[in-house]
Amino acid sequence: MRLGTALSVVTLFVFCFSLAVWSTPFNAEDPIKAGTDPELNTAAGQIVFLGDTSFALLVKHERNEIKLRFLVNGQTKFEGRPSIGSYATVEYHPAEGNNVAIHVSVLPASGIQTY
Repeated sequence: MRLGTALSVVTLFVFCFSLAVWSTPFNAEDPIKAGTDPELNTAAGQIVFLGDTSFALLVKHERNEIKLRFLVNGQTKFEGRPSIGSYATVEYHPAEGNNVAIHVSVLPASGIQTY
């Protein structure tokens, strides 16, 4: 009886462990955020300037606030409508001394996510 119980418990443990490992996606994170591109950076903050070809974020870094400027080109993808005072997360890469925005995700100043 003890041997049967022990084998049943071990079998159940191995089954549960195998099921948990196989149910996890192989690449659970987005490759951009996983750091496959060493030149890609992310910043999040409040939009304080909005122009035709650029915008600026006020980013809190440690105990300081830093104003980061980003260039926008035809390749830049926006989620949401940027406006001054809204919160945004930007994926960007440095190019020739400028930060070029690749993907901008905007949360409206009201705090309500639009779809």
